[in-house]
Amino acid sequence: MPKGVYKHRRGFHLSEEHRRKIAIANTGRKLNAETKRKCGLANIGRKISEETREKLKKRIPYWLGKKRGRIHTEEWKRELSRRLKEKPIYCLKQIAKIGELNKGKFGKNHPCFKEIKKHPFHKSIRELYKYRQWRFSVFKRDGFRCVLCGKSGYIEADHYPIRFITIIRKYTIKTLEQAINCKELWDIKNGRTLCVKCHKANFKRL
Repeated sequence: MPKGVYKHRRGFHLSEEHRRKIAIANTGRKLNAETKRKCGLANIGRKISEETREKLKKRIPYWLGKKRGRIHTEEWKRELSRRLKEKPIYCLKQIAKIGELNKGKFGKNHPCFKEIKKHPFHKSIRELYKYRQWRFSVFKRDGFRCVLCGKSGYIEADHYPIRFITIIRKYTIKTLEQAINCKELWDIKNGRTLCVKCHKANFKRL
């Protein structure tokens, strides 16, 4: 903007009525991208005084609401407290009724009881990186196909002929360290690739 364009406007103050009319005229007005860019360029290098900074810190953003952050006087706080005490709270009666119905119910008998299931140890072994390596090696050897029906797609690795649980019981594996050090558990020869249907058909609980 060339210097001296608005020189005649220096020191000019708008009246309150004029300000109100401008505010009403600009209500709901949205700036386009070009105008926003120009406003940004116009404010480059603008220095804000410390007094203005303090005012901006105290200012409440419009999205927080008009009442958000308002400082109440001690007298008004006491008045609010009195009004809240006198106000009937119906939800407390309902809570009391629910409490009476569940009175004397503890543990599994209580309707809010949730049983926390322990993480199975065999599942922890299958989450090991070594198990993922063993499974990928079995898939690669079998060509990523089911050895029984020849289907590809979603496949699973099965411990065979010696079952997974049989090896765990045989070597009494109780820790992850023992499972990692067990060579028979990670033997590729003791594994085969199966599809979900064949795996379910050949699965037997021991």
